[in-house]
Amino acid sequence: MKQSIIWRIGRTALVLTFSLYSLILFSQERNLKSEILVFFMPDSLELPVQAKNRVALTNATIKSKQLSVAVQKTKPIGIAKAFPDWQIGSKVNEGNKDIEAPQFDRIFILTFNTEAEADAAINILSKTNGVVFAEKHSQPTMDNDVHYINGDQWYLNNNGANGGIAGADINAEGAWAIYTGNTNNTIAIIDNGVEITHEDLSGKASGDTPVGYSHGTRVAGVAAARANNALGIRGVDWNAQILSKRVKDSYDNWLGDNVAAQKIVDAVNEGADVLNCSWSSTVNSSTLAVAFAYAYRANRITVATMGNTGVQETRYPGAFPNVMAVGATQNDDTHSPYSTTGTHIDVVAPGGINPEGFTNEEDIITTTTNNNYEYTSGTSFAAPQVAGLASLLEGYNSNLDNDDIRQIIRLSADDRGDVGFDNTYGFGRINAGRALEFLQAPNTLNQWAASGGTVFSSTDTYTAQFIGAPGLSTANYLVKRYEVRKTVTFPDNFLCVEGVWGRGVFTSGCNLASPNFGEGFCEVVEGTQTNTSVTLRTNVYEIWSISGSYLGYYPQSPSNVSFAYSVLGILAPTISGPSLVCTSGSTYTLMGLPFGLTGTWTCTSTNNNLTINPTTGYAYATSSTSGQGTISAIINTGCGNITLPAKTVWVGSYSSSNYPITGPSSASCRQYVYYSIPTLEGVTSINWIWPSGWTYVSGQNTPNLALQTGTTGSGGTVAVQAVACGSPGSYATKYTSVTGICGYSLSVSPNPTSVETTIELVNEDPEKQASAVEWELEVFDQSQVQKTKIPKIKDTKYKLNTTGWKDGVYIIRAKIGDDYISEKLVVKH
Repeated sequence: MKQSIIWRIGRTALVLTFSLYSLILFSQERNLKSEILVFFMPDSLELPVQAKNRVALTNATIKSKQLSVAVQKTKPIGIAKAFPDWQIGSKVNEGNKDIEAPQFDRIFILTFNTEAEADAAINILSKTNGVVFAEKHSQPTMDNDVHYINGDQWYLNNNGANGGIAGADINAEGAWAIYTGNTNNTIAIIDNGVEITHEDLSGKASGDTPVGYSHGTRVAGVAAARANNALGIRGVDWNAQILSKRVKDSYDNWLGDNVAAQKIVDAVNEGADVLNCSWSSTVNSSTLAVAFAYAYRANRITVATMGNTGVQETRYPGAFPNVMAVGATQNDDTHSPYSTTGTHIDVVAPGGINPEGFTNEEDIITTTTNNNYEYTSGTSFAAPQVAGLASLLEGYNSNLDNDDIRQIIRLSADDRGDVGFDNTYGFGRINAGRALEFLQAPNTLNQWAASGGTVFSSTDTYTAQFIGAPGLSTANYLVKRYEVRKTVTFPDNFLCVEGVWGRGVFTSGCNLASPNFGEGFCEVVEGTQTNTSVTLRTNVYEIWSISGSYLGYYPQSPSNVSFAYSVLGILAPTISGPSLVCTSGSTYTLMGLPFGLTGTWTCTSTNNNLTINPTTGYAYATSSTSGQGTISAIINTGCGNITLPAKTVWVGSYSSSNYPITGPSSASCRQYVYYSIPTLEGVTSINWIWPSGWTYVSGQNTPNLALQTGTTGSGGTVAVQAVACGSPGSYATKYTSVTGICGYSLSVSPNPTSVETTIELVNEDPEKQASAVEWELEVFDQSQVQKTKIPKIKDTKYKLNTTGWKDGVYIIRAKIGDDYISEKLVVKH
């Protein structure tokens, strides 16, 4: 590795300082493992002054051929200035001596698809002239948060100690490499109070203080304990605020559903983004259901436990459809035996081994009262890990709706147990890193809506109770339920789709179980999701009072239902380039290619006369033989290799089949007729040929030709030949016959004219007397728009006033009986 004196002086300090700065600068969009830092010598590689963020390598100016070859060989997907705002030549005065700042302006970041590609690039660039050094980020361990650093918090980063399995954690490190939280976010801990003066919670916690058992303080620490403060532990969301709402007394007794419901509503009204409820019951409380419905309609995400009963049963609030239910796993990624199972489970998170009594290093260490830390276990401490992750997602992208957060957590979970969903692990053990990665390029999350639906099925009339449904009094009603579906085509094209889901907050329909509490509901019909479309469904009701009075549809009629849905996937690029390929060649590009993806170009042709460079997109015809071809690209994505829809091209000179002639097959004698061919790309000249005796009007060398026919019997073939790729194509032909009697002609004088011209009907048939003929005169401009019309002219001459007419060519047409004759008039001032 080449080094100058300045780098030998303070290399270690420089790299450490830069690493910490760059982690802050790019923490929301970088994977440090697939990056390298490269110091390029002055005058070897430069980026435009305005390039503050990552750009394509093509934006770089590389002044050495050897360096250019080496850099391109590494195949980076992006390059950026490591210190985009660094002031060149800045100095600091220390001890009456000017000390020049390091040359941070010469350090660049090269980004690659994988860590292996980054490692290979270091090997290549380190041996290349013009490169001082090329290296990975040091990613030093933060010697802070004692219980995290020593491995006690295995649920965040499991190293395999104490009988665990390395990686049997929530991949918190992966999430923190992207985002560590937002101080504007708040997690409400609906529990028995939080010690807001605890050293790991102080300054970020507010609300009800604890009484009795330290349960709420323990939950709060798991979710959002402060990080990097040289104390205790760190929470999943380092920066979220904690709002404590107490629902138990000093004897650990429940304060009542009414009190709890009020606390839930208060938490929402005070701005909580996420609500954590580490408690459960087999009782389905309508009072609490109303409160949780309020939180859902306010677009909040609520997390609760599955419970610690060790059996399969339904427990609330986790079983409410608007609440995420969380089970527990051990440090070897297996199910915690005490964790309740059931069909309503969403995901699992580490909860330890012993739900009661003695606990040890295999359990969850967290904050406790009296400014202390203890091991604990249970689904109560699995749930706040999910709450912390939900807060990270909400803080990272505030546009996410609650259903978006729930589905991203489900989709990103590591499958455990049976393949796919099961009643023990739900959709899997949460993976915080992957959840945040879903919000990184090349993925994109799109929120769309569609209106109108059709009835898929309906029920017979039955009696149902509506509670808290906006616009309806709480009462019993006679109802018919309708399942309403709508198939939507995505507004954008995708290479692949990671997931599609409905967003109930913005859907005007109800879930299957109940129309109560005014919650919207929308879901995907299983098996209908493709990369281009999906079928959504919801439910509406037709309602009558118990006495039989018709009250209409609730909340909307089927045809007026609005469906809100989200699509997570990778958008497809489009192929840009000409439709004609010559031997001189053309370059094709992928417009809108998501950052971090690459494409391999492919082509086909009927005559095997087309080739394309798989990397650059440069295509050319290999012979003068012409024919049709296609150009496409294969994109490598997380969904596999996806082939784009092909672009159809013509290779070489055009054949007559490319330009069929449109125009009349028969026309009256001495009429103006128009012929045209399609507009062809790359044509340098167009040669029209017309029958002998016909008069040329305009359009030679253009796709549109205007002619005047000859006399009766002078029909013939109109032909055209296009020249492209330097060669003339074959002729396209069209035969046109001439009909009608040519006993008259028109005389136009003066022609050109500026003010007035005389139109005279000339008799060329001695058997006819022109003076005895009544005729009609019409004038058209070149666009065949009628300029004027004079009916029933009985004289052989008519003076036409052209004052104020625009300069140009006009068509004079006389109608005599059923025959027409035409002549051209030029107006020129």
